[in-house]
Amino acid sequence: MRTEYTASLRSANFVAPRVSRPTFEVSFERLDRLKSLLKRELREVKHTHRLEALARGLGWNTYDDMRAEVFEYTPTAKMDGKAFTQFLASKGHPDVHTSILENALRRSLREVTQVAERAGGENFEDEFDIGHVTDIFFRR
Repeated sequence: MRTEYTASLRSANFVAPRVSRPTFEVSFERLDRLKSLLKRELREVKHTHRLEALARGLGWNTYDDMRAEVFEYTPTAKMDGKAFTQFLASKGHPDVHTSILENALRRSLREVTQVAERAGGENFEDEFDIGHVTDIFFRR
């Protein structure tokens, strides 16, 4: 039965729904918060594996590539939970779920924004092109 279901998904009449992933800016502050949050959640994972998984989960091939871009400017990224979990699974951690990265992204956005607002900045909602996810991050 499962084979039939898979085959029907591949038929010419099937159109996969588009799932939009939110985009966000990756600043130094945000990167530091993400690293801290992932360290807290993934203590059993080696530091270098966490960093590389983070880079892949944000769309880069390596952590060094991501850092180089963050040094030059504040790049925009989209979360790729599958790349994040696949990298960790390849390093012997198959039980890590994409929700860990998603929750870290939410918290880092909230915390970095709160710090900026307390320092006298404006409400930074408009800086992040995150579509419908804005409600999740800012309306709690």
